[in-house]
Amino acid sequence: MENLLGNHVSTSIIIIANSLLIAFTLYYCAKLLFSHLTYIQLEKPYQFIFRLLLFALFMNSSYFICEQIISINSLISSSIQAIGKELFGHTSNFQSLILELNTIISIESTSFNIFSLEGMIKGFISVGLLQLIFSYALRYIMIKVFIVIAPFAILSLIHSSTTWFFKNWLKAFLGLLFLQSFIAIILLIIFSIQFDTANLFSQILYLGGIYALTKANSYIQYLIGGISTEISQISSKFHNTFSK
Repeated sequence: MENLLGNHVSTSIIIIANSLLIAFTLYYCAKLLFSHLTYIQLEKPYQFIFRLLLFALFMNSSYFICEQIISINSLISSSIQAIGKELFGHTSNFQSLILELNTIISIESTSFNIFSLEGMIKGFISVGLLQLIFSYALRYIMIKVFIVIAPFAILSLIHSSTTWFFKNWLKAFLGLLFLQSFIAIILLIIFSIQFDTANLFSQILYLGGIYALTKANSYIQYLIGGISTEISQISSKFHNTFSK
């Protein structure tokens, strides 16, 4: 958290959020005064003050809360990796996956043919791995973005008309974090399968595992919602936007 924001940046963001907190208070006071003329029902002042103080406390502690959520999520994924190491003798992570891939898709210049079924499988595995690198790099950046705007997301809970922003933020943030544990489970299953480099069906199973990793974000979206980090979906959305 210190590397991401630093003391000065995080303090400045909190100050801006507290300024908006004052703006929400002034807005409520103005609506309360006009409600006596228009007879529009508003929540009671003591209810608003209670909500104000409660969410102001959470807002000023938002970075600490995010840090604890990330720590819990990291503990869960690390536990899954520890289970994989205990069962299969090596940690279920991307480093081990790449080392395994080097044996699966090793190319011999005398026998390799890109137009053969084996060659196409190796090509798909290589492209899938490259897509994984970009996808999870984007996930890493987006988590940082959601951490930065956390105070404003909690601030939106003060007024009922802005609570949708917090709900969308929370769904997207938790989706990106839960993706880490979901990937760890997929890697655990991949490493539980005994692969044979000389067996074509074994290579197809490995291709299925890589495909499952590339589609993990879509599966999380189906389960709990959130945003997409798939490069193919993002590029197609950009293409559709600029082609109109």
